Amino acid sequence: MNILYCGDSNIIDGLIISVLSLAENTKEDLNIYVFTMDYSDEKRQFKALSSETISKLNVEVKKIRDNINIKLLNITDVAMQNLPIANLSTRFTPFCMLRLYADQIEELPNKILYLDNDVVALRDPKAFYDLDITDYDLAGVLDNYGSHFFKRKINYKDYLNSGVLLLNLENIRKHEVFLMSRNRCRKVVMLMPDQTALNMYAKKK
Repeated sequence: MNILYCGDSNIIDGLIISVLSLAENTKEDLNIYVFTMDYSDEKRQFKALSSETISKLNVEVKKIRDNINIKLLNITDVAMQNLPIANLSTRFTPFCMLRLYADQIEELPNKILYLDNDVVALRDPKAFYDLDITDYDLAGVLDNYGSHFFKRKINYKDYLNSGVLLLNLENIRKHEVFLMSRNRCRKVVMLMPDQTALNMYAKKK
């Protein structure tokens, strides 16, 4: 299984817990990618996750089994070209939106499961990962509140929570889902920036 996390040095504890929970609940190969970046502005300063941190985490997961590999990808150069400017002063940091750059990183496999760093696996996610999303941009779970309050159709719930997303990057590139989402986050202030944009532009989900 291919897994994606995103964040700065503040996610270390959550990342460790989430990764170890996956390692304990599945026997599948785990190819884990972690996006990070360097960012600071007049009010805030963030540190990117260090390669040393990821190296230590790789050592820990190898104690569980050998078929787990974690790779750190610093995508500062990519992210800085199109920052979510309109939403930088919200409570959501730029790191929340790093997943929206996944279509620009050629190294990533076509099918990858994005997880927020506060997601803990209680059982094997293989059945979800193995869903056939060939004809879809992504698969996710209905947002408990958003599916009620952000309906586009009265009798139809389709508002997904963005904390767990099974991504088809080929289709996302083809349909420009992340591109349009990034552009909206750059121009329009939103309550939950990337989640709102993703639900707006992912037509096949």
